[in-house]
Amino acid sequence: MAKNKIKGSEYGLENGTLVLDFLFKTKYIHYGYFSENLEQEFWNFGKAQEEYTKNLLSKIPPGVKTILDVGCGTGMVAKHLLENGYEVECISPSSFLTQKAHENEPALTVHECKFEEFIPTKKYDLVLFCESYQYIRLNDLFSKLSECMTQEGYMMLSDVLKTNPNNRGPIGGGHLFSNHMDMCRKNNLTLVTDQDITKNIAPTFDLLQNMSLNLLKPLFDNIMRIVSINHPLVYKIVSWKFKKKIDDFNEKLTRPNRNGTGFEEFNTYRVQVWQKMLPAQAG
Repeated sequence: MAKNKIKGSEYGLENGTLVLDFLFKTKYIHYGYFSENLEQEFWNFGKAQEEYTKNLLSKIPPGVKTILDVGCGTGMVAKHLLENGYEVECISPSSFLTQKAHENEPALTVHECKFEEFIPTKKYDLVLFCESYQYIRLNDLFSKLSECMTQEGYMMLSDVLKTNPNNRGPIGGGHLFSNHMDMCRKNNLTLVTDQDITKNIAPTFDLLQNMSLNLLKPLFDNIMRIVSINHPLVYKIVSWKFKKKIDDFNEKLTRPNRNGTGFEEFNTYRVQVWQKMLPAQAG
């Protein structure tokens, strides 16, 4: 039986895990949160990721005991949740990331499936989407969410959302912000916390652009130059066969507004907590 294909978003996260671990010695795979006092340099990226996690945990409402971490990645956020006394279960659609999560925290309970396919055996005080909200269709997400939350439970997200309905922007983003807000209210959720950290996340993309222009692009060009000299026939075949992919790759690396400014122009990055309303409140 043939295996299911791995989606681009999945292998992007898997490869990102390896790169971040090798370059920055960090087990996190989410963006960095750069406070005013943290210098925006590559060597501070791991610290920025730690600040991101601290900020996230500080927004969990009092009284929460049980948490479902949807799309737990490498399990590092869940690990901190456990260390802070929460009862945590995780969902991970990637066998690779599930393995990494267990390596980082053997005590984690990880359900290896998509959120839409998850069959809960209990309800949770808080359902957390830490940079996983963007990957799930809103109708599917809210259909499953109602099965997972306690009567007055919370949904918490920390993720990027698009602000321009007519222009995806140079970096893209998750769901359209206005659609997200409408869906939350339509599903009888009330907004408890809304923190805009777009400016704190944006430096991540300045660092990525710096790496693209000053490392990846020169490295790629030099590899192609060497192949053209040492293996001219191979170079001609590759250049013809994969011309569009090579052109797209070069364009992506050199796109001028693929940076923090471009990110801020078309996206908003929010940490939000929504609470489920009782029928009487919803009416």
